[in-house]
Amino acid sequence: MKRNRKAGLTLIELLTAAAILGLISSLAYKSVTEAMKTWRAGENELLVWQSGVRMMSKTSKDLRCLPADANAYMPEVIAPDIKNSKVIKFNARYWSRTTGWVDSWDKSSDKIPQAIEITIHLEGNTQLTSVVHIPAGRNL
Repeated sequence: MKRNRKAGLTLIELLTAAAILGLISSLAYKSVTEAMKTWRAGENELLVWQSGVRMMSKTSKDLRCLPADANAYMPEVIAPDIKNSKVIKFNARYWSRTTGWVDSWDKSSDKIPQAIEITIHLEGNTQLTSVVHIPAGRNL
């Protein structure tokens, strides 16, 4: 006995194809959303680093151009405004040949420090540290 069958797909074949298409679509969606999440995290970290590097660059530049009477307001010179930035904390240490590294600078001294170490703590447990040499001949 011969069956007369028209060309086409059976219901099981259609359901199988739909299931495979759904599986591939869901895997593609998951991949794209994970890639977007990773991209955003990378962008946020980049913004944090850029904020820290900008602050470090500006502070270093300001320190290299200190006026001769800078000792009178030394802490204010190097303490940038960290509001509205990705910087959590800003530390400075001062170098003198006679005392070495100290955490605070004696404003009554007639000299400015020979170098200043700047440490910027950023969001996400990251920190940047730079030592800025103050040009010689800047004594009062």
